[in-house]
Amino acid sequence: MNKLAILLAVFEWACSPAGSAPVPKELRKPSDSERLLGEWVTTVCEYDGQPKADESWTFRNGLVTGWAYRIAPDESPKHLDLFHRTGGPAFAGIYEFEEDKLKIAYTTWPNRPTEVTTGKWHYVELVRRKDRSSK
Repeated sequence: MNKLAILLAVFEWACSPAGSAPVPKELRKPSDSERLLGEWVTTVCEYDGQPKADESWTFRNGLVTGWAYRIAPDESPKHLDLFHRTGGPAFAGIYEFEEDKLKIAYTTWPNRPTEVTTGKWHYVELVRRKDRSSK
């Protein structure tokens, strides 16, 4: 490569806007979609304020444990909706991350909880990422 080509490449790099260079994956904050991926195990599970059987949640390829799901991370609170595989909505929910934990509250469609607390006809689950070393 000749000196002129190197000089032009350096000049183009130096003059490019700061936001135009891609941020390396390890330096950027992961999106909610990326944070959800993987296996989660329940630490607390309640329905209508009463304990219920623990569940696990596996988010993968647009499905969560056999249900299709959609998130709306820009809503307040953040939305997590579950759909029958046939396409119709089943549950309307909300979610929030708290460090390495995921809090989920959901109820039958079209009602939606407004906070992650137990309420009449609401499911609430507090889950943590499954320890990969326990396989």
